[in-house]
Amino acid sequence: MDISVIMPVYNGADYMKKAIESVRSQEKAEWELWLVDDGSKDESPEICDAYAAMDERIHVIHKENEGPGIARNAAIDQATGEYVFFLDCDDWLVEGALWYLYAMAKERNADVICYGVHKTSDRNAVIHRTENPQILTFDGEDVLRRYFTKMSASICKLFRRTLFSEHHFEKVELCEDAWSMHLFLSKAKRLLVCQSVCYVQYFGEKSRSRSDFSEKNFISETCGMRMVEFAKEKRPDVYGEALYNLIKRQLRLMYEVVAYHSFRKFQEQYQQIHTRLAAEYEDAKQYTQINEKLYRNMSLAISHPVLYRYRDRLKAFYYRWIKYGKK
Repeated sequence: MDISVIMPVYNGADYMKKAIESVRSQEKAEWELWLVDDGSKDESPEICDAYAAMDERIHVIHKENEGPGIARNAAIDQATGEYVFFLDCDDWLVEGALWYLYAMAKERNADVICYGVHKTSDRNAVIHRTENPQILTFDGEDVLRRYFTKMSASICKLFRRTLFSEHHFEKVELCEDAWSMHLFLSKAKRLLVCQSVCYVQYFGEKSRSRSDFSEKNFISETCGMRMVEFAKEKRPDVYGEALYNLIKRQLRLMYEVVAYHSFRKFQEQYQQIHTRLAAEYEDAKQYTQINEKLYRNMSLAISHPVLYRYRDRLKAFYYRWIKYGKK
């Protein structure tokens, strides 16, 4: 089996058929599709069973609701593909994506491929792969170095299945990808980064990724702390890059608190992040070459907190009203 496609499903009856059909239309690659019904309350379980009955390549797991990370684990444990591809039930694949990625992985002996993702709020959008894109290769310690500094924690990647032999996703309320991604990538010997769009991500008003800012968003900083502790204990060669990732997350959270007009509500958490940033400053100065702009922003946030907060407010105003228009 070439690729195991794993798709957690939770109350996706209104849109999951498009995701499933985008897999069924994939040619050349030998694939299996695992639909993991994560305790859905709508007609999703029946839809999953109907597809499994009509296509022997499709398998269904019914389980209690524990979140997408744990749902993926249930399928990983039964998957037989050499590679694993994760798909959310409100997204879909670009035509020919699976064979394109599998052929690239085999030709270049890749453990992970990070591919292009097109975000849209139009469910009828027709997206095609970019021909002859630039492909970057990262080996050994450069895999984590690239992840910590240039890549998102999104599961929109092709993984060699053996990367999950020691670690699985954990049950967390948000950011389940970032919580564990560094553990998976630490086992990878070769990473490819390709800008060719293979995945279409639906980004509608009810999308999980567009929810309002809340207390649970602060777990992003905890994810960064986990990466720093991991690097300190297991991979000191990329400690500076892990620290960069943490600082980037902290500054992003400070911005989001302001951008979502939540400073009064989360003032205590904001100030706690500011205190931790100040404590990290001397350590961070050793790694300014990784990203000088980030450390300038860190310095400004620490030394002039009120000015920095107002700068973030102006930036949020610019993006919301001028560059993109009111959302």
